[in-house]
This record gives sequence, C-alpha cells and structure tokens, in this order.
Amino acid sequence: MLKADAMVCDDTSEASGSSICYKIRTLQDAAAVAGGLAQHFDEPEVASMAISELLLNAIEHGNLGVGGELKAQLLSEGTYFEEIERRLSTAPWKRRIASVELSLCDPGWIVTITDEGEGFDWRNLPTELDFSRLNGRGLLMAKELFFEDVTFKGRGNVCVAVKNKPARHPL
Repeated sequence: MLKADAMVCDDTSEASGSSICYKIRTLQDAAAVAGGLAQHFDEPEVASMAISELLLNAIEHGNLGVGGELKAQLLSEGTYFEEIERRLSTAPWKRRIASVELSLCDPGWIVTITDEGEGFDWRNLPTELDFSRLNGRGLLMAKELFFEDVTFKGRGNVCVAVKNKPARHPL
C-alpha cells in the first residue's frame, strides 16, 4: 500500500494497545504514509488530510527549515517544489528523517510526529484560520476538521495529535 521511500520502523502489539511507526523524508513519503494510516479511521479522507498536514509541517518546516515567510515567498514565486527538492539533496537537511507513530490507546488514537529540525515557538500559534494567506493553515485545519487535540512538546519538534473516536480498523 505504501509507496515512496517510507519505512516501517516499529510495529508493536502489547496487551495495553498497539502502535506502528514509519520513518519519512519526502513530501511523497508524507502523502503515502498519511493515506495508509488514514485507513484506520472512520473518515479516511478527512484523516488523510489532517495527518498529511502534520507530516508536511514536520518535513518542510522542521527537517528542511522552510519557515512560514519563506514558504509564502516560494509559493508566490512558483519555486516552492524546486526549493524543497534542493534542500532534500543538500546538507544539512538531506539526511534528516521524520517519524510518525500511530498508537492505539484508551479512548482512541494518538499520532506522534517527530522531526529533526530546530523546533519552533508553538506557544504563539494562531487560533483562527486565515484564508487570505497562501500558507499557515495546516495545523489549525488538522485540529478543526479531525483531531480533538494537537499539541507540541519540547522545542516544538514533537507533535502529538489525539483522536478519541473509535478506530475503523485496528492495527
């Protein structure tokens, strides 16, 4: 089901729950893994979009260091994908990996995404969607449309998203 270069890093089953982990590097990996993980939820299309937004943030903002202002500039110039590809093949970004873990727990699911970037100040995130901008809506959309909670840990390079609804398919 998963294409691109995504790799399974852990697959565990315990009496208390189950989890699966993937390591990703590219935007294509993010799309493939999001689509695969989304099949575990009642609303796979919405789940895929929400998980994808969080994974894309880990890759582009975290691992590749493309901040919000730079992304807006690249999008307006039409050079966003070229810059992403350049960074994927250039030090210090080319070896960075993000991981995503989907864990079954009581009362639902936890998606934990970790990147190797410098992090960001997650304490000052916008609280309302701004559709006048080219970017900057992914985290809010993920929370508003699908997850009950999206939080960050440490320096901002660990994202924890919680979905309390029952799973469609167990791990």
